[in-house]
Amino acid sequence: MGVIMEVHGLRGAEEVEVHEQLGRGTFGVVHRGRLRTPKQEAVGANTTSATSATSSATSTNTVAIDASANSSTTDVAVKFETGGATTLTWEFLSQRLIAKRARQRGRDAGEALLEPLRLWLFFQDDAADPFMAALVSPLSIFGTLHDALSALARQSGITQHPPEVLAVLAARDLLRCVALIHDCGVLHCDLKVDNIAVDLGGEAMRLRLIDFGKAVDVHPFRRDSEPSRGRRRRRRRRLTFIGKLQL
Repeated sequence: MGVIMEVHGLRGAEEVEVHEQLGRGTFGVVHRGRLRTPKQEAVGANTTSATSATSSATSTNTVAIDASANSSTTDVAVKFETGGATTLTWEFLSQRLIAKRARQRGRDAGEALLEPLRLWLFFQDDAADPFMAALVSPLSIFGTLHDALSALARQSGITQHPPEVLAVLAARDLLRCVALIHDCGVLHCDLKVDNIAVDLGGEAMRLRLIDFGKAVDVHPFRRDSEPSRGRRRRRRRRLTFIGKLQL
């Protein structure tokens, strides 16, 4: 039995049962969890909202939802950020931004990332640092690429490099993920084996990008691709000679 967080927000009463720690990153700690939500709302629905909680992460209040036919339970990863909520808020919004732009291009963001399900913002009166955020995302039961490579090394006795075929397939899938988010105008900026989730889509191994806390949206920095009068304006660069440098 894990620690239970009861949340009351726009979707009504929900709860997440937090279990063992899965990993620790620069901005937060990730735990395994189980999300119980009213059955009339699909957990994977593409909706965006940040709800407030009535209890802290360490509360054990009586759960408002029972495990009957009126609720559904999903295995999730719960990432906590303490000392503020800026990073997880941006991680949530950047992935939702990728999903929106992917749909506009007729693509599915699920090909490249595990789209987050919830963002919960907390205020704790009795805590030294009152602000905290919790990001709820689908759980990759196979862990990260680092976990998969470590397990392969233990089982096969490989201590140097993974098989070349596996490396080629993983690289191809990773490039596909990166190409999709770049096409949506977002740079991940923190690619490493710990930030790549491993999933089995049918019979094939699929990779997904996770941890978008350092992502950058490049759309605000793009040049105008449709200038006035139907012609592309050429910027004249004026160079000024200021002297000669001798070494």
